[in-house]
Amino acid sequence: MRVIPSRIPAAFKSWLRAVNLVERLRETRVFYGFERLTRSKSPLYDMPAYAMRQLFLNPPEPEYQWLPAIKNYGEGLFVELCEEEIAAWLDKNSAWLQERLDQEFVSRMAQEMWLLPPLQSSDCTWKWAARYLLVHTLAHILINQLVFECGYSSASLKERIFVSIDMGAPMAAFLIYTAAGDSEGSLGGLVRLGRPELFEPMVRRAVSRASWCSADPVCSEDLGGNGSRRVNKSACHACVLLPETACETINSGLDRAMIVGTPQAPQAGFLSNLIQGFAI
Repeated sequence: MRVIPSRIPAAFKSWLRAVNLVERLRETRVFYGFERLTRSKSPLYDMPAYAMRQLFLNPPEPEYQWLPAIKNYGEGLFVELCEEEIAAWLDKNSAWLQERLDQEFVSRMAQEMWLLPPLQSSDCTWKWAARYLLVHTLAHILINQLVFECGYSSASLKERIFVSIDMGAPMAAFLIYTAAGDSEGSLGGLVRLGRPELFEPMVRRAVSRASWCSADPVCSEDLGGNGSRRVNKSACHACVLLPETACETINSGLDRAMIVGTPQAPQAGFLSNLIQGFAI
C-alpha cells in the first residue's frame, strides 16, 4: 500500500481532519460461505468450522484446511472527519437527533452486525447511530458523485467504513476504493480527485445533489425505518443507495438527513452549510 497525505481545502478544515491518496492498495477477498434470503445475525460465529462445513463435503484436517481467496489491486481515497466538529454537531442537534433516532430504530441498527455496533450494548445509543449514519451516508453521497467524475462505474467502487465511539480511540472515517483483477483498478482517476483543487468542488456538488431527491417529499418523510431491514431513514435508489457490491452493508444504515437535514430542519445536517449558494 502506498499512501500520500493530501492538503485539506481551506473551506473544509473545520470538519475534515485528513484526506489521503491511496495510490496503490491490495484487497484480499476470502469466500467463507453463502446465505440465501436471510442473512445471519452473527456471520463470524463458529468460524472457520462453519465455513469448512459449507464449502467442503469432507473437510480436510485442520493443518490442511484452506479457503478460496483472491488478491486484487487498486487505488482509493481515505477521508477522516474531525472529531471535535462531530461532537459539536451532536451537542447542537441533540434534541432533533434523539427524536429522529428513537430507541426502537437504534435497537434495530444494533442487531445488524454489519453496521459495526459497539461491543457493549449499553453504548448503542443515538450518538453511535448518528455517527454511523453520518459517515456511511457521506461515503455513499461521494461515491455517487465520483461516478460522474473519476471514470469508474458505481459497481466498480467500494467502501470501507471506520466508526467507533470509544473515547480512547474514536473513529469517523471511510475508504472509497476500487480493486480489480485487470488494469481497471489502476487508472489513477480516483486518486486524482483527492487533490484539493478537485476535491472541494466535487464534495460541494455531491452535497448539493443530495439535498434534493426526485422521490421527495416521500423519501424525506420519517416513517420509522426504511429498507429491507428497516435500518434506513431518508434513503432510496434516487439519492444515496448504491449497487449492493459497492456497499459493505448491502445498503443498510443510511440517512440523507444526517448530511443535509430535512425540509423541517434544513440546518440540522452536518454539512448543511455547504448547500447555501452553490449550484450543481
